[in-house]
Amino acid sequence: MFIMSYIVNMHFVYYNDVSIIISQTGGLYMSAFYQNREEEYSVTTTLNNTYPLHLHRQVEMIYVKSGQLRVTIDDNSYVLNAGDLSVAFPNRPHSTESLGESEAILMIFNPEFAGGYINELSRRRPEVPVLTKDTIPHECTYAIDHILDCCANGRDFRIAQGYMHIILGCIMPLLTMQSSVETGDSVDICHTLIEYIADNFKEDMSLDTIAHDLGLNKFYISHIFSDKIHESFPAYLGRCRSEHAAHLLKNTHMTVTDIGYASGFNSSRTFYRAFQRVYGVTPQEYRNL
Repeated sequence: MFIMSYIVNMHFVYYNDVSIIISQTGGLYMSAFYQNREEEYSVTTTLNNTYPLHLHRQVEMIYVKSGQLRVTIDDNSYVLNAGDLSVAFPNRPHSTESLGESEAILMIFNPEFAGGYINELSRRRPEVPVLTKDTIPHECTYAIDHILDCCANGRDFRIAQGYMHIILGCIMPLLTMQSSVETGDSVDICHTLIEYIADNFKEDMSLDTIAHDLGLNKFYISHIFSDKIHESFPAYLGRCRSEHAAHLLKNTHMTVTDIGYASGFNSSRTFYRAFQRVYGVTPQEYRNL
């Protein structure tokens, strides 16, 4: 199963019943829900992508077709030019920012989809997760273009899997690897916090409850959100709840009020305020789009 979507500034785009919302600055909002993706892989052509910090169990590769993107992986930032490629291994916090007009191919896939590379993808990570145009073999760019075409035309997933093996076969020998085992640093804390919120956002939640459940200081948690996730805890929680609500608005016949409560909001007022902050429209307006 795959999702193929083409992102255009200032529009709502729907493919295979999946909704994608573009921010007023031309960026794509992405949240912790990506760590619970159901499709085995997806290939997406995007314009002017700006993704907030997130992580998931999938591998995420970005190949820039034109313009520039700033990619941040594990607190290290890199500027990608046309022809450059980045790869975020599973459970590594990462974000992207489009530097002006840009176009890129986004590839996200489960480690299992990579066949013989699963152990290396799951247990190791690259010291520098970026390859420049002059180091990427022609076979790799050929496979990237064709896996996109393969998905767009609904061809057998095994063909796409074959192209992915070519891509990985080209880039993995070019990456200097190290163990992905961390020692309790802020990267692990980010992962733990995002995973905890993704699992519990529908429940009553505060810094106090998170601190109690995870055995962390609530002021340290607040610092991690502002310093590493670059969004306050209330704003991040509101985004997660709003994105779940957006899914229910498009895929159920529940009332708007019931959707707000089912998404973890304790009042219609807080639901509407948080939803409009994320999507720029009211829940009902979003449902009618």
